[in-house]
Amino acid sequence: GGVHHYYMADQTGNKSYGKQVYKEITPPIKLVYINSFADAKGNLLRHPLHEKWPLEMLSTFSFSEKDKKTMATIKWIPLNATDDEIKVFNDNHESMTKGWTGSLDRLEEYLKSAQINMSQHKEVAISFLKSIVARKIEEAYERYVDKNMQHHNAYFAGDAKSLKKAMEESHAKFPNTTLEIKH
Repeated sequence: GGVHHYYMADQTGNKSYGKQVYKEITPPIKLVYINSFADAKGNLLRHPLHEKWPLEMLSTFSFSEKDKKTMATIKWIPLNATDDEIKVFNDNHESMTKGWTGSLDRLEEYLKSAQINMSQHKEVAISFLKSIVARKIEEAYERYVDKNMQHHNAYFAGDAKSLKKAMEESHAKFPNTTLEIKH
């Protein structure tokens, strides 16, 4: 189970919200969820461009191996839909195929670039951590941290200044911190 409430923003900052309610997660072979448009609070909404679009879609992603590659099968069907909603869904298969294909093509490009850049990112992360442990926090922040960064630590505010302050306080409290890289 679980819920993923998200938004996508266009270049002008307009947000489009969605909600996914997970029904089955079977790593690494299957993912099933109900997908819907939503508002900022997570309440279900109709498609912003088509009022007859089904309110809920059952999305099933199945993964298998073929010739040492991952094969993904996507099944997307209207859930609890009226006859009119099912017709609208069926009439828009070509558009949905283009949308899914485009998204998967972008994912493939991203994964290829991420794989190429992984060792470079690892070296940057190691250099940053070594600087922090060596008490060169100011230098590490100037070199590696965007002043507008946001982090997800639950113990203090999410801005760069708060994280830096926490690191400085940690060094004062634990002055003999060491770093061991295992990979």
